[in-house]
Amino acid sequence: MIRGNSGLKPKDNEMNSNPGMASQLSGSESIVLPAGEPRGLPKRIEHSHVLMREGGLLLLAWLLHYAPFYTMGRILYYHHYFPAMLFSSMLTGITFDILLKSTDLLIRRPYCDWLQRLGQMVLLFSILYSFYLFHPLSYGMKGPLAHEPGSAMAGLKWMDSWEF
Repeated sequence: MIRGNSGLKPKDNEMNSNPGMASQLSGSESIVLPAGEPRGLPKRIEHSHVLMREGGLLLLAWLLHYAPFYTMGRILYYHHYFPAMLFSSMLTGITFDILLKSTDLLIRRPYCDWLQRLGQMVLLFSILYSFYLFHPLSYGMKGPLAHEPGSAMAGLKWMDSWEF
């Protein structure tokens, strides 16, 4: 197939184009107009570079802070995981930002701008609501533990492995 396709050459006075060109018929004449780069290609390349550069660095930092805990044979407290959680949160932010900025590849303006703002607002309110739900754990809770009857924290214990 490669040999067959490479044998197809343009004949003399034959109109041809390449992938970067678009042809348009105007009456009896044929005009070839450059189409430029495919829509969104520079942005997609830029987004992938950001994700690979900054995201790759954050992923490496997360891995270097989290992986050693699998080899430790001692008790681990929450503060041991905080640096890894910080890098994980920053990586999540970069990934979410790239996803929102890529909406213009699928949807036209101004709708992509609206979708980006909506995604940012959903993320912001999700973070605020999550903090509102779990703030007693951050500031110190009072009363019975989550597994005890009558606890205000019972609804927040989403997994059986959680102990608070």
